[in-house]
Amino acid sequence: MLRAIIACLLGGLLGGCAHLPSLQPTPAAQVGVSDGVLWYTGAFAEASSLQRLFALYEAQPTPPSRLRIDSPGGDVALALELGEWVQDRHLDVEVVGECASSCANYVFTAGQRKFLHPDSVLMWHGGAFQQSLEDDAVERGPAVYQALRAWRQRELAFFKRSGVDPLITVYGQLPDWAPLVTAGGYTGYDYALEHLAYFGVRNIEELGGRWEPQRLRPESRVLRVAVDPELLCARQLKLAGE
Repeated sequence: MLRAIIACLLGGLLGGCAHLPSLQPTPAAQVGVSDGVLWYTGAFAEASSLQRLFALYEAQPTPPSRLRIDSPGGDVALALELGEWVQDRHLDVEVVGECASSCANYVFTAGQRKFLHPDSVLMWHGGAFQQSLEDDAVERGPAVYQALRAWRQRELAFFKRSGVDPLITVYGQLPDWAPLVTAGGYTGYDYALEHLAYFGVRNIEELGGRWEPQRLRPESRVLRVAVDPELLCARQLKLAGE
């Protein structure tokens, strides 16, 4: 039910947190196991891709302890389902290529340990608590607003379990940063490793050198956002009162 309602929201509401459907069909994600590592490559577009991934995991004589992922994001309900599955199995998550949008929100943050290559791209650009969703949901009526509330409740439960501040998804949309994202033509934002820790995202290991996506993948157009702990605390208090 939640997935069906969110699919309706994707008609404009979720432009800040999931890739919108295009006129061209999204290629099916590729899944597999290599050297004991489970991998997923592609967008979150079909439940069948997740089911194939889950079946592969169950079929292994020794359950993999790591998920290697390369995904631009996609359907938030599918991303949450994968993130919750990663939490249940206490998997590590390794980003190759990119982990953007709903992948950054719900899969990267779910990992017990997180592995980044020097050119791994992380990109956030919204979540259930972005203000534009609130405004649009109110305008569209009670059914859409209740769907947004259900998504928020599920997102909060997910992040509470991971010990991660849900504001990680929308911090770059605060007034200090939103104009820079828009004016600079950025697709989204990320955070330095030490600033990710402010949100509770820890246990990150760099593989093969220092993580430097802004230098190594400038074409990804991801703005590095600095986190102000005092501002973050103020936003946490506001969110707690909502």
